[in-house]
Amino acid sequence: MKLHNYILLLFLKSISLTFLLVNGTFANEIKNSATVFMYHKFGVSKYPSTSVTIDQLNSHIEELTKEKYNIKSLDFIIDTIINDGDLPKNTIGISVDDADKSFLEVGWPLFKKNNIPVTLFVTTGTISNNKKYINWDQIRKLKEEGVVIGAHSHTHAHMPDISIQEVRN
Repeated sequence: MKLHNYILLLFLKSISLTFLLVNGTFANEIKNSATVFMYHKFGVSKYPSTSVTIDQLNSHIEELTKEKYNIKSLDFIIDTIINDGDLPKNTIGISVDDADKSFLEVGWPLFKKNNIPVTLFVTTGTISNNKKYINWDQIRKLKEEGVVIGAHSHTHAHMPDISIQEVRN
């Protein structure tokens, strides 16, 4: 994926409002609008600010798989926007950040069972050294099963804490 596609993807990931009001118009009335749901952990009660419960995830999936929604891969959404195509009404994308092991154990099985495309953004620095995150073999297996793998930095730096010079290096 080209750099401008990644920038657009990061922008899309930051949108989490279901109904975005712009000049009196709802997002589903704007050409090529999409809502992207971003997850981190699944069923990990130790981190309630970044984890959804299994019941919450099941209710999300139950709602999002209704006929009124069109769940599409982030690749499809980005390509459609860049090429000025037409996204279906009520387009939804799903992303997961950090490659926490709970995605492999809880999230992916539920998404896969419901034929929901997912993009997993991997923080590469945690993969080899931390048992809380999936490993490279598991990432390869997820890719074979249809998960799109994206880059989520190497160090997962907290951006306000680093200088522009550090970003450029």
